[in-house]
Amino acid sequence: DQGGQVRRTILFAYESDAEDIRVQSGRPYSILTQLRALASVINVSPLNRRILQLLSPVERVFSAFDGIYRADRQWVYLRWLARQVERAAAAQRCDVIFSPGSQAVTLLREGTPMVFCADAPFGAMVDFYPYCSNITPLYRKHAFEQEASAHAGCAAAIYPSRWAADAAIKFHGAAPEKTHVIPFGANVDAPPASTIDSMLRARGTSPLNVLFSGRDWPRKGGDLVVEACRLAREAGREVTLHVVGVGAEVVPPDSFIVVHGVLDKRNAAHRATLQHLLSICHVFFTPSRAEAYGMSFCEASAWAMPSLTTAVGGIPSIIEDGSTGWTLPPEADATAYAGKLLEMTSFSDLYRAMAWRARRDYEARLNWPAFIAALWPILRAVSQ
Repeated sequence: DQGGQVRRTILFAYESDAEDIRVQSGRPYSILTQLRALASVINVSPLNRRILQLLSPVERVFSAFDGIYRADRQWVYLRWLARQVERAAAAQRCDVIFSPGSQAVTLLREGTPMVFCADAPFGAMVDFYPYCSNITPLYRKHAFEQEASAHAGCAAAIYPSRWAADAAIKFHGAAPEKTHVIPFGANVDAPPASTIDSMLRARGTSPLNVLFSGRDWPRKGGDLVVEACRLAREAGREVTLHVVGVGAEVVPPDSFIVVHGVLDKRNAAHRATLQHLLSICHVFFTPSRAEAYGMSFCEASAWAMPSLTTAVGGIPSIIEDGSTGWTLPPEADATAYAGKLLEMTSFSDLYRAMAWRARRDYEARLNWPAFIAALWPILRAVSQ
């Protein structure tokens, strides 16, 4: 801390490995890295989850009846995680317990203030994401109870969008005064601001390079992207679609589509490929059918790339419609997207202004130092 105050100790608890940049799109890794610059951090991750193997027969029994059941919200599993966190907290004094998720800290019986963050609460995800659809009534009950307990026991809860925070208040009884909105950041190395103008000039005007990124082709609207790009080509625009996150087995074959597969940010060659694509592509086009947040949109903004996407979930908290990109309604078809694709790139001055607004939004909000700058006063306040 500055001003001569004592440096705080934070217990960082998570069920998955927070040191792995692939986990949760790099969110736990980035928060952990940033916190280490400000505090003494005790990293308690990954937690032992072997009890889930013992609970797998329970999952199979309940899932055989009326939908999907998972044991990750069961009381016995949540207590298993909480005991590990409690033992770590008892071994070394800490000022606050922080988790980049709610489950590991739901049933803590430890007196240290607890803060967690998540991209969205369960109530917002039901019948929105595929894995939260067709669930059993029992799993729904357990999940809602888990979220309510986490909010009741926390000193503060952090969400990256107003949509998610409002859902926590509406569905899980989160206290508005303890529920904060802080945008998450980009998990890529951004180019220096001094290079943006030259990068934009190097993109040129033809071909129009479009970037799609996502491992869930249907949920991310992959087929809609392909069709919209085809329509733009039929309108006379030369278009190259670059696809990241999936293999050629799920992408319709076409000469204008380049499939790059899954790019691992830990791999230097893959990282260089991703940075090259972020540099040359004009538009980040991922019209998600469901999206809790979408850090790829932050990463596009870091590279001065406007986004073309859907006004669902947390996306409108990242992309300002008509300013840093376009967010179309969920029912928009390929023709509507093709029209916006052409509109946002047909005039160089319009495109350049939108690209710069996206970059400035990244510099102001959509980066991890900005996230920590807003989180840190909350952690300090609850640990007084």
